[in-house]
Amino acid sequence: LVGLITFDMFTSMVEMPWRYLVVFVSSLYIFSFISFAVFWFALAQVDGDHCLTGFGNDGFNAALMFSIETQMTIGYGGRSIKGTCRIANFLLILQTLTGVFIDALSLGLIFARVTDPQHRTRS
Repeated sequence: LVGLITFDMFTSMVEMPWRYLVVFVSSLYIFSFISFAVFWFALAQVDGDHCLTGFGNDGFNAALMFSIETQMTIGYGGRSIKGTCRIANFLLILQTLTGVFIDALSLGLIFARVTDPQHRTRS
């Protein structure tokens, strides 16, 4: 089973039950949010006044919210990056691209799952 999953991972993910697929996709998003929140928090602690505005003393919670707002393109409100900080701009681009790839993977899995003739015969 492990050999099959590593050999053809996409097909294995399409074939997994819905509950596991939802847990897998949700885990990808949560892992991405938290991972980038760590980077945003570190940037705020090291060079916050030069790179970021609106973080104040809110701590990791502000970084987590900023990470979610960035990746899901919700909007920032009071928090933002400054255009003069290359590290923040690079991190913003990296997180946006990561979010796009996770979106593409999850939509591809769901589309392949819904349009698969084996799964459609059961409906």
